[in-house]
Amino acid sequence: MRGRSLLSFCALRDRSPCFVIPIFSVPGRNAVCVQDLDAFGRVARFLPFEPNHFHPVPVLAAAASVEVGDMGILGFWYEDSEVFVGTAQQLREYLSSITEGDLPEFVAVEAMTLLGHEGRLAKVATRAATLLADDRARKSLITRVMARRRVEERQQELQRLCEEEREDQLSNVLKRLEMAMSSAEWVPEWRRALIRFGARDELCSIAEWRLIAIGLDDFEGSILATLLDRWVEPFRDKDLPYRWLDDHINDDQNWFPVWIRMKNRYYWRNERLAQQGISYLQSFFEKADKSRQFSWDKMNIWHRLWREDVDSARLLAFIDRMPTVKYNIDHFMEIIVVDLMHSKQELSWVKDLVSEWLKVPKPTNAWVAIFIESYGQHRNSAHLAAGVHWLERLGRGSNQWIKLWQSLQSHLTFDDWTSLAEEWLLTARTDLRSWFDVFSLLHTSRGMFVTERVRAAAQRWLATRNMKKRFALIGDVAKTPDERLHTEHS
Repeated sequence: MRGRSLLSFCALRDRSPCFVIPIFSVPGRNAVCVQDLDAFGRVARFLPFEPNHFHPVPVLAAAASVEVGDMGILGFWYEDSEVFVGTAQQLREYLSSITEGDLPEFVAVEAMTLLGHEGRLAKVATRAATLLADDRARKSLITRVMARRRVEERQQELQRLCEEEREDQLSNVLKRLEMAMSSAEWVPEWRRALIRFGARDELCSIAEWRLIAIGLDDFEGSILATLLDRWVEPFRDKDLPYRWLDDHINDDQNWFPVWIRMKNRYYWRNERLAQQGISYLQSFFEKADKSRQFSWDKMNIWHRLWREDVDSARLLAFIDRMPTVKYNIDHFMEIIVVDLMHSKQELSWVKDLVSEWLKVPKPTNAWVAIFIESYGQHRNSAHLAAGVHWLERLGRGSNQWIKLWQSLQSHLTFDDWTSLAEEWLLTARTDLRSWFDVFSLLHTSRGMFVTERVRAAAQRWLATRNMKKRFALIGDVAKTPDERLHTEHS
């Protein structure tokens, strides 16, 4: 199971303060998901999710990711421009400093339930109940809230007993992992424990001990990569991953995952990692010259080092010996040329290559990325015509369409720019994530005026989705108040 990256948040309310639902990516798919947490607050699985049923939270999500077995991520939107993100325990600590009187009634009920403050819970439940006109309804709400509190108390007691049992089970697993066994036996045992107990410090520490004291044969690289992914403060022996990188430069399967995780963790300039990266690229190109096989993911090493301005002359020498015609030109343009376009040196061959390549629009993300990068530097009518051609003919199935369209806003007349969006909305795939975003921008730019054709397309788009939100914007383009009301409640 690959880790899921935090993308954004949504909520039942359209304003703060309130609890939010963290939304995560689904690797390789045009979809999103949410966490399903177990009784201990860990991620048991990920579930498909349709965020359009809720209000979007206009706050940029922090960089975070979780995997099955990790402690789940919860969120609370207190300030307009900030969402607090953390585990259940961290959220309790955060909420403990907030006065319940500062929260809306029903949000306060949820907050005090999470905190477990029975007296404060009864107080806010009574306050929430006064919003209900009927006495029986108020009494029912208070009864249900207090019953929920009793259920939570029983769950907490069960969780405490389960945690004690889990600690005993973890202790037994650690004893087995300390025993002499082969790497082929030890690694599956350790990985099963990692899934079951999460990245506990005890489990990670025993993996480090095994790596140093005994070794793990061909499994060492994958275990190091896992520790770098999952261990918050990895390695008592800080030199361990560096030594492994020095000693295993020919391990094509594991060297790059370990190096890139080290760079992600220690993202500031690190001379030792930089030199190890240069050495690996030297070995990598020598092998590619002989085998005529090329792995583009390894060029992310080149990309990271170039961005840090590490030995640029040597990095350029690697590119000079690279026969691009034998490899994937799209990858070469997107991974290498975008960086070279920002070089401090005057690289005439890069400018010529970009100019020639952009003459024929291609339905690829690489073409869009290069166009946007180069258009700010070298604008001309032919360049603009190529971009418009791509928007008109090649972007109907691409989420990249909106990026190119927005980049040309200031270079086209208002009518031409909005006409491109109108035609795209009528012909593009409506399952694209960006369909509604283009519609929203078009609607906003026209100041509530949308043509009949786009209005009909929006209604068709809405009819294919079982949604409760985003009705307001589409409702704005309804012909009459009755139709808008029907749209909002259909």
